[in-house]
Amino acid sequence: MAHRMLALVSGGLDSILAARVIQEQRVEVLPVHFLHPWGCGSWDAVRLITRQLGLEPRIVEAGQDFIAAVRNPRFGRGRNFNPCVDCRVFMFRSLFSLMAETGSEAIITGEVLGQRPMSQLRKKMILVDREAGLEGRVLRPLSAQRLPPTVPEIANIVDRRALFGFTGRSRAPQRELARHLGVSEFQTPAGGCHLTNPSFVPKLRDFFAHYPDSALTEARALNLGRHLRISPDLKLIVARNESEGRELEALHDFSEPAEMPRSVYIPDGFDGPTVLACGRVGTEEEELIGGVILRYSRRQNPPEPGGFPLRVVSSGNTRRVHARNALPPDIVRRFLISDLTSSMRPCRDEVE
Repeated sequence: MAHRMLALVSGGLDSILAARVIQEQRVEVLPVHFLHPWGCGSWDAVRLITRQLGLEPRIVEAGQDFIAAVRNPRFGRGRNFNPCVDCRVFMFRSLFSLMAETGSEAIITGEVLGQRPMSQLRKKMILVDREAGLEGRVLRPLSAQRLPPTVPEIANIVDRRALFGFTGRSRAPQRELARHLGVSEFQTPAGGCHLTNPSFVPKLRDFFAHYPDSALTEARALNLGRHLRISPDLKLIVARNESEGRELEALHDFSEPAEMPRSVYIPDGFDGPTVLACGRVGTEEEELIGGVILRYSRRQNPPEPGGFPLRVVSSGNTRRVHARNALPPDIVRRFLISDLTSSMRPCRDEVE
């Protein structure tokens, strides 16, 4: 294959189809998958892309530069906290630097004209391409026939007649094309970017208010658990299930920034949630943490005379403390950064 292009592939149907359409034209396609801190990108998607395209994608981890772009977007936000145009510019600029490294002539995306109001309008597509330095080099195979010809089309690297003119939010044309190309596995549109989720926005605002230096580990932790702001210097993350508990245990070792220590509180011998404390914990705060754990626990009688035992791990050291009294629901609710998806009643999958 004489020609090579990068394909921005999320694991969703549109991006997989776009890459497959260009593969059908005997162009070498190099898939690229971005891992964002807040919901876009996953290792499950990486495995799916590998199966559907027969190629393992190159991984680009969006870090502090991406967080800075979300914090102060140049081109505004969508309905919630989503700076979709700035996000596209960030990814396209990253791909621009990869083009020279890989000898690629263009990038491929699965964007469909008019599908999303923030970033997939014609004028926004033109803006993104220009800001990224990629004018004429972004090929959108699913809507190409309704957009100006790109350099690969003009140079007959790809046959424009074999591209498509999809528009709008209907998924029917894509499903038909998927059947034709034999694409049977892809991620659904549900989930995706947390920045479009109203219940996620308060946690993000709290993060930006208390972490001015865009701490990456703290940014990733926003995806986990219930978040309680106890004071300007202390936040708690309460695991909602066993899997989140394990992730919170792993996070406590990453002291970033150094002035924000972390401790993890783990129920020892009874069913209750793991809690990650981000900040400095004194005697009063530790008693409050125990009360939060008991509020979300399925507890009966204390297994020890001193109360419910907790294992505390901090800076490589382990000690034991006891939780004695559950915090009243109204007090817990007062601390919740966002309670849109929370409940005072523990669920089986939240504590086992």
